Amino acid sequence: YKFVGVAIDGVELSGEIVIVCLGITDDMMKIPIGIKVGSTENSEVVKDLLSSLVERNFTLACDQILFLLDGSKALKKGVNLVFKEQALIQRCWLHKSRNIKAYLPDKYHKQSHLKLKAIMHMNSYKDAKKAYDLYYKWLNNISSEAANSLEDAGEELLTLHKLQVTGELRKCLSSTNM
Repeated sequence: YKFVGVAIDGVELSGEIVIVCLGITDDMMKIPIGIKVGSTENSEVVKDLLSSLVERNFTLACDQILFLLDGSKALKKGVNLVFKEQALIQRCWLHKSRNIKAYLPDKYHKQSHLKLKAIMHMNSYKDAKKAYDLYYKWLNNISSEAANSLEDAGEELLTLHKLQVTGELRKCLSSTNM
């Protein structure tokens, strides 16, 4: 297989946290390519998992590969340690939406989610960036913590826009919820 993306997420199995890697091919097949017991908050565990992919001749379909991450700093660090400049990071917008919601009064939850969803469905980077900036200002008027949470993801929410990925492939690559 030749891969264009990798989704990495932590899941609970039988009381253990397990890091799961799904490879995503250019025809949108999702193939389990790695699993390791350990926290997504531990960059050494992530680095070991990704290094094992390289040792097993993990093949890229292009010069760079997209990593779809939930926002864990250790995941990002592990990806950058192993794949360096080949790695492009796309943050999972559903994880980010849930994180932002935690800082907002209940009455804003639905509106916040719909605003971020609209941004993620825009095709042009320019339009998405403009909407992102307006969303940030809207959040900041309600909760600076919510705005800071959005800012934490920053441009990594718009990586697919920059790459001009649209349609079903965008949908496939914008969330770790496979």
